[in-house]
Amino acid sequence: MLVRVVNLSRWPVVAWTIAWAFTGVISHPAFAALHQSVPAGPSGRPAGALTAARPPAHVAPRTKTGSGRMPAPRSARARWLSRRLAELTNDHWRIRRDAFRRLMRCDPRILPVLLQRLRQTQDPELIQRLSALACQLYMAGQFNRDAGPRPFLGIAFSVRLMSPRLKRSPPRAAVVVQEVLPGFSAARYLAPGDLIVAVDGRPFPAAFTAVDFRGLIQSRSVGARIQLTVLRHGRPRVYRLRLNGVPEDPVRINQILQQRWLRERTFLRRHNRWTNLVLNAGARP
Repeated sequence: MLVRVVNLSRWPVVAWTIAWAFTGVISHPAFAALHQSVPAGPSGRPAGALTAARPPAHVAPRTKTGSGRMPAPRSARARWLSRRLAELTNDHWRIRRDAFRRLMRCDPRILPVLLQRLRQTQDPELIQRLSALACQLYMAGQFNRDAGPRPFLGIAFSVRLMSPRLKRSPPRAAVVVQEVLPGFSAARYLAPGDLIVAVDGRPFPAAFTAVDFRGLIQSRSVGARIQLTVLRHGRPRVYRLRLNGVPEDPVRINQILQQRWLRERTFLRRHNRWTNLVLNAGARP
């Protein structure tokens, strides 16, 4: 027992000896110079060993393409377009509708991307949306917006009398959008079934007619911005769109509209995969 107690009593001495030696090494000038030569990272450790071991986690490794070149980073516009196209297949109908409306207002230069996605997809509903988008952008890029001095909205419409919501409210007229012509500015914002209830904040009186609405549009100039208050599914929306131009001669206007219609059918036959659904729907009036 005595021998074992004596042996245990030596451990404090050994521990103090090791601690004293380690303190001497750290306080040595050579060790302090070596520690100052290596910059410390955010955690207080030397950063050299950490960066040499592996790249930061937020930096994705870039792989080479088939041609051997490094791929260029995607721009913000390309990422935005990819998100909008993905939202066209979202389960929520509001997200699909908003994505479709945003894409309708895009530049015609995104048409090759839409056509490529149209060739790749097998979803019938997505094919229908992409075909409508591609047709709008194609027609918008094929014809001059200022083709004449006469302002033109680009819709087929009728006028009807709306019943007032309140008993004391006076009756008002509304312009019913029956059809939107692809390529015109109205097709980017309006849809069949919309009710135009005011222009530039002014509602229509009860005796408002289709002739009055045409005169109201033609009183503007080509390229002017017009503000339309639209009721869609019972909710008011305000859109500011640019008026297109057509020739003064009515015969020339009919020729241009017929030419646009033939160009649209040709485009649908070439790129549309649900051609029978569209072309068998009947000729336009």
